Amino acid sequence: MHCRDESRRSSFFRGLGVLDLRRSSPKWCAHALTGIVAIANMAQDRYVAGMNPNDMLYNHIPCMDVGAKHGWGQVAMKAYVIDENELPD
Repeated sequence: MHCRDESRRSSFFRGLGVLDLRRSSPKWCAHALTGIVAIANMAQDRYVAGMNPNDMLYNHIPCMDVGAKHGWGQVAMKAYVIDENELPD
């Protein structure tokens, strides 16, 4: 699964929602990642059922980051599934 916010920061997840640290952007806030659990579960459920995980009704994750120095403000991330062959090295 691939998640990207509007500033083009990306997180990549392997099966079962395991964060791929090698491909993901650094400095992700744990609070921004909490919403990904539900999305990862929905994507996995759809995949196992033979359905397209990218047709999920809910595929955006909101988060409010009000950090004093480096806060992103209101963040909206979109999650989607891509084939491992399409991932950057």
